[in-house]
Amino acid sequence: MKNTFELKIEQTQKLQMTPRLLQAIKILQFNSRELIEHIQEELLSNPVLEIKDRFAEGSRAVSVGKEDGIDWMEYASRKKNDDISYQRWETVRANAENNYENYTSGYTSLAEYLMFQLQFAPLSEPEKKTGRFIIETLDSDGYTTETTEEMAKAASVSTDDIEKILDRIQRLDPPGVGSRDLRECLTVQLDERGFLDDDFSMIMDGYFKEIAGNRLNHISRETGIGTGRLQEMRDILKTLDPKPGRQFETGEAVQYIIPDISVKKADDGMWRCIMNEENTPELKLSSYYTDLIKEYDSDSELQDYLSNKINSAQWLIKNIEQRKQTISNVAGAIVSRQQDFFEAGETALKPMTLEQIAEDAGIHRSTVSRTIRGKYLECDRGTFPLKYFFSAALNMVDGDEQASATGVKSKIRRLIENEDAKKPLSDQKIADLLTTGGISVSRRTVAKYRDQMGIPSSSVRKRY
Repeated sequence: MKNTFELKIEQTQKLQMTPRLLQAIKILQFNSRELIEHIQEELLSNPVLEIKDRFAEGSRAVSVGKEDGIDWMEYASRKKNDDISYQRWETVRANAENNYENYTSGYTSLAEYLMFQLQFAPLSEPEKKTGRFIIETLDSDGYTTETTEEMAKAASVSTDDIEKILDRIQRLDPPGVGSRDLRECLTVQLDERGFLDDDFSMIMDGYFKEIAGNRLNHISRETGIGTGRLQEMRDILKTLDPKPGRQFETGEAVQYIIPDISVKKADDGMWRCIMNEENTPELKLSSYYTDLIKEYDSDSELQDYLSNKINSAQWLIKNIEQRKQTISNVAGAIVSRQQDFFEAGETALKPMTLEQIAEDAGIHRSTVSRTIRGKYLECDRGTFPLKYFFSAALNMVDGDEQASATGVKSKIRRLIENEDAKKPLSDQKIADLLTTGGISVSRRTVAKYRDQMGIPSSSVRKRY
């Protein structure tokens, strides 16, 4: 084997992701909230960027220079504590007012809420200390994460003491918190609401799984309780909270949806999309810094700094404008294909793929995928993510057309909503009804779609 160093010329092709291209892709994937946050970060890091004033006509960024006829020293003396080299000019609406809905209060955690109540409970100080320990073991749903023996060992008390204190915690608000399983949680709530009679106690102790599975005939034969009474008991169970701790805030920031597109009906009867730009700041270059780079052309260091900042600002403005145009093109193609949906609702939703929209908009499939990420559309029927309109196709009976999976799910939901509760439709019966209506679908597909929508089977839906 010969080990030598030699020079070779090779011609290859590869895709180079430039920083500008990466920025364009990143901005395209932003939803409205993320874009606003990104713009705020850029405004802090780039002094050349400014927000256009949309509310005051003829407003412009104030620049201080020789051509303005302003005495620099006099201006500086009036602005002693003001850094005039960098200012943010904000416009306040004349009708602005303090709206208390714009302020959010601090949240109270489940543990804090329970400990506040625990201090008033008829327990000794050592018992309250153990109670605080138990409260700290609760998960976000309000259940204990430790067994009685584990808590007793960790708190250096007996299991009887844990049971006593745990029972007191379970009677705090919300009732059922601190339970070890779902059956215990619901039993405590029944007792607190005055429903826990002998029949309910027998059902919760020995037939909890059966009543959850709606096997009322079996329970009736075993216990002698009538199916009408069992149905009433099951309805009461549905009113209870299986996760009493979830009603408390977790401290995570609430994520609000800001629709990027509004769909309105035009005069010609067609549905058209309109970009929502009210919540997104419109950027421009500061006239002060663009004048400054011309005035101090002999300062190479200042020239390089401002040139880089101006180029960065121009690319950001260009990429934001390109994002807006791409979203408008993609949304326009979606709305054009889904005219029936905006007229008749989700049952009229047509099957649609990324490839079809990419062809209509004249862009690549991956660009469509990035564009619809986290973007929302608002119309008369509500607010929908753009991904909602992309659905798999199911064959029609005649074979000429196809139905969307979302539309079929809507039809299944409507059939179940209108069924006789005492004789609910089986999956096979629903499949037969859909086939009669022109949609070729199997029983397994109906069962899959029903599960995806969180609808129980016919045996669980049945009422007695």
